[in-house]
Amino acid sequence: MTELLRQVGITEGQVVLDIGFGNVEELLAISALVGKRGSVIGLEKTPEHAKQVLATLQEPPAKISILESSAEQIPLLDESVDLVLCKGVLHEIRDLKRALSEMIRVLRPQGTLTIIDFQPIRRVKFILYWIAATISQQRLCEDRHPGFSREEIARLLSPYHLEIDYQGLETIGRLGWLEVPLFLARARKTR
Repeated sequence: MTELLRQVGITEGQVVLDIGFGNVEELLAISALVGKRGSVIGLEKTPEHAKQVLATLQEPPAKISILESSAEQIPLLDESVDLVLCKGVLHEIRDLKRALSEMIRVLRPQGTLTIIDFQPIRRVKFILYWIAATISQQRLCEDRHPGFSREEIARLLSPYHLEIDYQGLETIGRLGWLEVPLFLARARKTR
């Protein structure tokens, strides 16, 4: 995980917002990379997960904080973070336009939005996965989008005048039982 976080470009002294962070280990790894001068904010929409992480941390280091909210409504000031990390979450967001607008809003000038998610899979395969996941979980599956191509990321981010770098990763992720190729997109705020 630390190698992937280094690829993201996390450096000492940054304020990093991790949207939908995976676990305590991820927050601690980011915390180690930002060092004593930086800080990490974990954003989690599920109150149970946020409470579980806080309980695991027991006494969170001063530089790690947890916020309960969604990507569509980030409770931070404008231009307050250096890097927004959206890892394995974009495909679950209902209102992509609003969420991306919020992510850009909280970025400082020259800040970076980093997205790691899965490259597109065939729509039929995604629909079959979604139906099976909904049945097996006995609730609606939260996955909303069948992945994102370079063109889709560029289209979604075009209103914000960002410098965008999209690269396919050799890393394979998992969407339920499906193995999916991942991508890394970095979008630098130029204004």
